[in-house]
Amino acid sequence: DKFYAAIHENDSSKRLRMLRYIEGDFSMYSPYWFYRAKAAYECGEPEESQKFFEKFNEVWRPVLRKDPYRVEALKYKIDGLIRDELSAENAKIIRECLAEMRDNTLLEDWPNNIYMGMMYFTLGDKEAAIDCVMCNIDFCFERETSKRLLASFDDKARHEETVVSAANSEHEVVEQHTSHTTEQKPQKQSLRQRAKSGDPEAQYQLGCFYGGISLHFIVCMIFGLPFYECFAAMFFYPSLLLVVVGACILWIGGVIDNKCLPLMTKYWYTKAAENGHIEAMYKLAKICKYDEAIRWYKNAAGYGHIGAQKALGELYRFNSPIESYMWEYLAYLCNGAINLGDKPKTPAYDGLSKKETRAAIASIAWAENEAQKMYDEIQKRKESK
Repeated sequence: DKFYAAIHENDSSKRLRMLRYIEGDFSMYSPYWFYRAKAAYECGEPEESQKFFEKFNEVWRPVLRKDPYRVEALKYKIDGLIRDELSAENAKIIRECLAEMRDNTLLEDWPNNIYMGMMYFTLGDKEAAIDCVMCNIDFCFERETSKRLLASFDDKARHEETVVSAANSEHEVVEQHTSHTTEQKPQKQSLRQRAKSGDPEAQYQLGCFYGGISLHFIVCMIFGLPFYECFAAMFFYPSLLLVVVGACILWIGGVIDNKCLPLMTKYWYTKAAENGHIEAMYKLAKICKYDEAIRWYKNAAGYGHIGAQKALGELYRFNSPIESYMWEYLAYLCNGAINLGDKPKTPAYDGLSKKETRAAIASIAWAENEAQKMYDEIQKRKESK
């Protein structure tokens, strides 16, 4: 109970403290170190995060099933390596991580197959990249996205669009543009044109782009000053002009980051979601208010998105336990990583009368039946593609 209370805490700083308090009870449980490393990463403590991931690797042992925690931990390790200069030594370590990821990835975990495909392609291993993505196509998982990615492998001009960042952990793939050279301007314009013409994948990529940047630094560079100098100007420099410029730059950057970028992110995610892009539905739900979030989570869950199914299980946990169990059971049927791959726990009905117990059992049977119906529909939809 203490562990689950800690990992479901929304405030990352509080979550990190709560996990630290229970270290003595969980120090030999590898998922504990995974969640603690992730909390430290979200709190902006990369060195602490790396230390906890190393502890995860130390405690972790091979298991008889595929381990999603191992996959996510390896993504964080790859992310740290890819941010540095891609030396021959780093490339070798990344290949070892990718090989271990393949050993621990379920066939239906299509985002991981796409992630590994793009990473292999970035390293120049085109055959391995194609093999990872073909797994989705052969087993009918997210075939359209996978086909587009395979086509992009043959287009060298789009190589820079396939660099991957794994900083969001909850089983998600984010494409970023990491170069701002003049040679890439036509590609960015082409992406926007495709998005305006109704291409859902291009719309989704623009949503990811606007959701992953901060314009504080960009605005500061327009004025020719680093961010920290603008901040320091308000306190240390005697010139009133520098104080005013620094304050204006910080204010402009704050307005853009807090108002404009979220609007652009939501706009393009909405466009992509309305055109049937499943991952866009999920990302859109994460930034919407409750009622709208529920609607988009349900849309994505109906297409078999395990993250959306798990999110619905969390949202309904307290006000509708049976509906929460239904969505968690659906994620279990879709082979999601609920309770480390085991069947989700049924809502407790201890202490109830016989009549209430029978009603509770009937409700659980109803939830499982409804989840099975939705699962069958998801399978039919995948087969029809």
